[in-house]
Amino acid sequence: MLDMKQLRNEYDLVENAMARRGMPLEDIQRFPALDNSRRELLQVNEQLKNRRNTVSQEVAKLKKSGEDAEPLIIEMRDVSDRISSLDEQLRKLETELQDLVLSLPNIPHESLPVGRSEAENVEIRRWAEAPAFSFEPKTHWDIAQELGILDFEAAAKVTGS
Repeated sequence: MLDMKQLRNEYDLVENAMARRGMPLEDIQRFPALDNSRRELLQVNEQLKNRRNTVSQEVAKLKKSGEDAEPLIIEMRDVSDRISSLDEQLRKLETELQDLVLSLPNIPHESLPVGRSEAENVEIRRWAEAPAFSFEPKTHWDIAQELGILDFEAAAKVTGS
């Protein structure tokens, strides 16, 4: 399964693999811009949090010495509001990135032939011959019901559907 780190570090490989699979590339091509935006927001957010922590210490020193710390406190309220806003933007971006990554299928091995449909795929080998039956095979749920080990009517009454 792909993760964000692999997508970031091996973007070209993943994009080529998705193209080989016949996947539309619009979604994956959004990744670099979304990831850059996330990183920039994260950097600004961390700088603001650092500033808030530094000023909080200054405010404590000013209050301890009896000086007026009100201008710094007002400034930090604005910084805290901005941090909250950035946190929300980051959450949305991270959710969007996670959804994008989770929507991507696995990367096919390089040795696999490229085929967009079953007709284009090449059979390389078989492990065994497909069984041939002289009767119509039944599904597992039909067999289980005939054997009396599943009762769909009772299950529907219990679950209500």
